[in-house]
Amino acid sequence: MGRIKPVSYVKPMSGGRSSPHLILFDDGHKYVVKFKNNPQGNWVVTYEYIVNTLAKRLQLPIPQYKVVKIRSQFIKENKELEKIGFKPGNQFASQYIEDSVTFLNLPSNLTRDQLVNADQIAGLIVFDHWIGNSDRNTKNLLFLPADAEGNQYEFKMIDHANCFNISTSNPERKFLPLKVRKKEIYRWCNTLLDDTKQLNSYVDRILEIKNEEIYKLIYSMSSDWLVDEDAKERLYRHIKYAKKALPKTIDDYIKWYLKRKK
Repeated sequence: MGRIKPVSYVKPMSGGRSSPHLILFDDGHKYVVKFKNNPQGNWVVTYEYIVNTLAKRLQLPIPQYKVVKIRSQFIKENKELEKIGFKPGNQFASQYIEDSVTFLNLPSNLTRDQLVNADQIAGLIVFDHWIGNSDRNTKNLLFLPADAEGNQYEFKMIDHANCFNISTSNPERKFLPLKVRKKEIYRWCNTLLDDTKQLNSYVDRILEIKNEEIYKLIYSMSSDWLVDEDAKERLYRHIKYAKKALPKTIDDYIKWYLKRKK
């Protein structure tokens, strides 16, 4: 990933508990930047980095992302950043997707044929189970028009801080066992599945990722995110456990899916 530099501050992003901000960089793109010492804690940037790298490894539809350096001078020059007390250093940046719509703005009868990357819906379902995504909702799936008439769309997955079973009901951020996810957003995803074999195909892809690769990824995190050795080891053990538990979890998901189809 080539280094890019911030050019100008744009605005705060509304609704984000980690207080993300939109910043224009010298590559001509705007990025949603999450800072290492955001109000939720440094685990936000570490989880975003880990999860997005794994999603990229599986060729799932995520925006381009980078680890960017924000210097103290840029923070001082922009009061919205300074007043929160953000610290300079390496931050997590996800490319802002222009002209996208959220799930709630989609046609209510969107069909599989209208979603150009519908085959990746199965990947979203399986991936969210592996990473224990407790926060998949109608706001963090974005849809880009894929034709001039607005009849077709491509979806993108964003916002992966609340993973590994992090949730408001688990404030200590304990790693919890995998479970079948039955939110309304997954019920919608089920309507776009062609065959349950698609789910098992993504399970196989995840199982092919070697533990050594996961270990190296965790230890490639920026040192100024202050993740200690014990936290890294616990995260590694959890992701490794989740990979082993994934086939049974997806089997249970398929049973739920088939039961709902009857």
